[in-house]
Amino acid sequence: MVGTHEDYMKHREKRLAYGKIWYQKNKVKITAWKKKYREENKDKIKTYRRKKYLEETNHWHENSVGNASTKAETIVMNLLKKDGYNEIWKPTRNFYFDWLAKKNNKTYAIEVTTNMQKSLNNFHIKFLNFFNLSLIIFFVRPDLTKVYMIKSTDNSQKYFHYKQSSGICEAI
Repeated sequence: MVGTHEDYMKHREKRLAYGKIWYQKNKVKITAWKKKYREENKDKIKTYRRKKYLEETNHWHENSVGNASTKAETIVMNLLKKDGYNEIWKPTRNFYFDWLAKKNNKTYAIEVTTNMQKSLNNFHIKFLNFFNLSLIIFFVRPDLTKVYMIKSTDNSQKYFHYKQSSGICEAI
């Protein structure tokens, strides 16, 4: 006999509650085991992580479009204008960020990348803090199909990954 969706959800909730209780009881043992395993299998873990990273990177760069970074900036510029950002400005060609933009009397530093991750240097963070700017990072897939956006108000964070984004916009 097939159960209903409600039966499934009740059963699932019970299993989740049981799992949480079990984990709390065994947390010390699990942590000790993980630590021991990681110490004994450093090479195996390193190889596994490298393999997963390469798979993810290859998937990200599938069907890349030529000159994707320039086209990505055009896509993001259009998204910003649609979303109500005004006074979008690029002070110089070699500025710290791609643009500065205003929305609701708040100024944002805008960064666009076609990579999966973005790192900020100390001078980027000092600049954001000095001028009290919020940071918006757009991760555009190199095939120009999807755009991921991160709005950061924590100006101490240096490393960002597209998986931290709040949502996906379809690139047009």
